[in-house]
Amino acid sequence: MESPLDYVAGLCLTFEQANLDFCRYFARGFQAVGDGDTAGMLDRIYRDEIGHVAYGLKWFRRWKNPEQSDWEAFCRQLKFPLSTQRAKGLTLNVEGRRAAGLDPAFIAELNVYSQSKGRTPSVFVFNPFAEGHIAQGKSFTPVRHQAMLASDLANLPQFLCRSDDSVLLAKRPSVEFLSAVKQAGFPRD
Repeated sequence: MESPLDYVAGLCLTFEQANLDFCRYFARGFQAVGDGDTAGMLDRIYRDEIGHVAYGLKWFRRWKNPEQSDWEAFCRQLKFPLSTQRAKGLTLNVEGRRAAGLDPAFIAELNVYSQSKGRTPSVFVFNPFAEGHIAQGKSFTPVRHQAMLASDLANLPQFLCRSDDSVLLAKRPSVEFLSAVKQAGFPRD
């Protein structure tokens, strides 16, 4: 770590934030098999982690570029091999993040964020005009309604993707749209 900002972004906002998910997940598992002591210990750790994330967030906001949102600054601050993907567990614990002071926009972005976990991703692009460009070259120009339809359908290849794949788009879909797709059962992480 090269700076205090690296420290709070990497430790507090990445690993300790992920523990907000992992503590709850594993506590439920231990409770289900009758190990209430371990589940209780994980609940205490969970409450500690809320404080650790809040502490890091306080300093992160003080030191980050004020022109950037928390999400933008967080994404830019992490250096490989860390990524925002590491800041969450198997299920996103929204309540713990709110308790730590993370804003709804940050939580929504984290919820839909996905990154390859090692498999080389396939890259998809929706190009309904490929034949027109081949046939007419640079002189091909789709009519307005064709271009609008192509824009509306640009994200269609996402339904062919596996979780590590990418779709090239001219404009990123809204967080609300990505969240709805995820809630419909199409994995994003």
